[in-house]
Amino acid sequence: MSLASMTGFGRASARGNGCQIAVEWSSVNRRQLEIRLALPRAIAALEPELIRLVQNTLSRGQVTGTVTLTLSDRLRERGARVDRALARAFLRSLRQLSRELNLRVDFGADVLTRLPEVVSWDEAVVVGADRIRPVCLRAARAALAALKRMREKEGRSLRKDLTRRLRLMHAIEQRIARRAPTLARRQQRFFLARLKRTRLPLRTDNPALLQELAAFAERSDIAEEVTRLESHLRQATHLVNKARDPVGRPLDFLAQEMLREINTIGAKSNDGPVARWVVAFKTELERFREQVQNVE
Repeated sequence: MSLASMTGFGRASARGNGCQIAVEWSSVNRRQLEIRLALPRAIAALEPELIRLVQNTLSRGQVTGTVTLTLSDRLRERGARVDRALARAFLRSLRQLSRELNLRVDFGADVLTRLPEVVSWDEAVVVGADRIRPVCLRAARAALAALKRMREKEGRSLRKDLTRRLRLMHAIEQRIARRAPTLARRQQRFFLARLKRTRLPLRTDNPALLQELAAFAERSDIAEEVTRLESHLRQATHLVNKARDPVGRPLDFLAQEMLREINTIGAKSNDGPVARWVVAFKTELERFREQVQNVE
């Protein structure tokens, strides 16, 4: 499975058993998988099976499904019902009322057809799950396959953009990594220069001063953060280009961890060039995170 977007659309239709079914699936971004279905009342019983179909195909996104049912004329005719007994009962009552009110009115078929439940369409006679199910599932699977193809096509564009962002961030991280070994010495020199400007008597062999210099250097050491940052970048690159499963959630996690490490680097380094690189890295990382929100 290649990297896929969560945005897509698919439509398909199928015929059989005297009916035609059209199914549309659309999906947009969501952290989890959410499924919404709009089905004709006649096939509402198929909803659990359609939901399982989506769950077995997709892992993230808000998926909306719409199913439209069209019956053949022959089937529609079979469902037509006229309740003759009810029509006779209505007619007797209406004629009796006419006589009581001394009305010169007779009642034709046009009046009877407007009376409640005299004329109806019996859906249960025509539409049944056994008749509709295979046709509906055939259309649903085809539409879902079209949706998935669209998500994968957009995913290829996302992969190119994410790969470019990762390369830019990796280049910035390499600059920071090359400068990192010199930061402790730079910070020690800066610390000593500040002390000298106070014109206080200093002894370079003063244990307290040496201890403070060592602590200051340790606080300025960003080697661990740089190593973890590079590891996160390599993992993200692998997920974007080589992963076989949905990668949206792990990429989102790695982006959060990268933000944590780069913030720590910026706070500890106290160095002009590193500070500028940290800003540039965070700019690219924010763009990367925005795109990751579209990844399944």
